[in-house]
Amino acid sequence: MESHYPGWTPTDDARFRRMVENGASENEIALALRRTPQQLRRRGYDLGLPLKWFKQFRAIGQSERLP
Repeated sequence: MESHYPGWTPTDDARFRRMVENGASENEIALALRRTPQQLRRRGYDLGLPLKWFKQFRAIGQSERLP
């Protein structure tokens, strides 16, 4: 099965970490890296990003859906 997205490079990982550290939103990071939010969450987990990063965006995603 062929992937439609390129693999993660060390440069992508460094940029991702830097953006998270600087407080960029999930959508900003996704656009900058041309990835889906799901890919970001998976890669963040693989890289060992702090759990608070995932919780922060889960909470934001839920609040955005509320009327």
